[in-house]
Amino acid sequence: MATILLTADWHLDCGPGHGPRFHESVWALKQIRAIIKSLGGALGALVAAGDVLDKRNPTSSTIAKLMDLMRFLRDPWSTPIPMLFIQGQHDRSSPPWLTVAGTGTWHLAVRPYEVPNGPVVAGVDFTEPDRLPEKLSRLGSADIVVMHQTWHEFVRWVPASQLLSLKDALGALSFKPDLVVTGDFHASRLLDLDGVRVLSPGYLTSMDTRLMEPPTCWLLCGDEMHQLVLHGRPVIRVPAVADIDDAESAVLEVMEQGTHEISGGPVSVRLEIPPELRRPVVYVSSDPSSVEKARMVVERLRSLGAMVHLRRTSNTTADTPDSIRELDPAVSIEDVIRSEFPPDRARDLIRFLRARDLRAEVAAWWKEKTGVELNVPA
Repeated sequence: MATILLTADWHLDCGPGHGPRFHESVWALKQIRAIIKSLGGALGALVAAGDVLDKRNPTSSTIAKLMDLMRFLRDPWSTPIPMLFIQGQHDRSSPPWLTVAGTGTWHLAVRPYEVPNGPVVAGVDFTEPDRLPEKLSRLGSADIVVMHQTWHEFVRWVPASQLLSLKDALGALSFKPDLVVTGDFHASRLLDLDGVRVLSPGYLTSMDTRLMEPPTCWLLCGDEMHQLVLHGRPVIRVPAVADIDDAESAVLEVMEQGTHEISGGPVSVRLEIPPELRRPVVYVSSDPSSVEKARMVVERLRSLGAMVHLRRTSNTTADTPDSIRELDPAVSIEDVIRSEFPPDRARDLIRFLRARDLRAEVAAWWKEKTGVELNVPA
């Protein structure tokens, strides 16, 4: 009976336009390694259903992290653990970065993989909707099909005419798989569609700020499936009309959490949460009538060490924006540096910018590049 770890949407190297990510990337990979280690290396394969990288031109530090993971999958175990992957819309490149980063990877869109004593796994890279049926029709028979698309069955709030249908996609296959693993939805879901199990493993790197769900992956043990809930940097939404003491209590509660347990099936791991990952991201929303109170809440929560942003909305009960570009300039250039670089490098870079009084120039460059306005601490 083969055991397979199912993941999607790592988004390593994600920029601050989607929130701080450097520490989250390191922490997510550490949790994956802990899960594999708890299994004693008894893992048939690690599956990544697209968007392992957030950019088609990742930084050298991100490639180094991937190479380190490849060594971990290969060296300590009597039988190396293959990483089976497809590419999403974020990380499509030729050749794929995962084949460049190290040995032990297997591009499922090129050829299927038969897990020893387990299923045959095939896949299709992210594909434009009009070309997807043709690609699926050319797949050979497989027990598991891996894809990376946005499906109507998951995104119910978008009209069906605007999205692909999983039923149509399954109809294009010349066979009936046991399981479909699909990335891009960023939330954990398991559906039964005409006798076929369809899994969205979830967002691996951090909490998804739109759906407010924690990072997850899944373990397939024979026919059994187990959800594994990982730890991600806490994200809290606070309406300006909320009681400020309640908001403070919520922030302090997550900052005091010292450990996180990952459990499901044969996995049981307790890890100490790094101090930098205990600082929550807090979104304080306000409408035009509550801006001043919202700013008081922002200052109060920021004094606790939280990373606080002020969002202006048309009304506080419909706080749905998902882009940092809609935030007030409540984030400083130094906050961005701390969230995007390793601690030692961040400290040196901040000292350099302070000594040469370059912070305002960097903030102006950042606004021109991303549209995000950052404040400059006194």
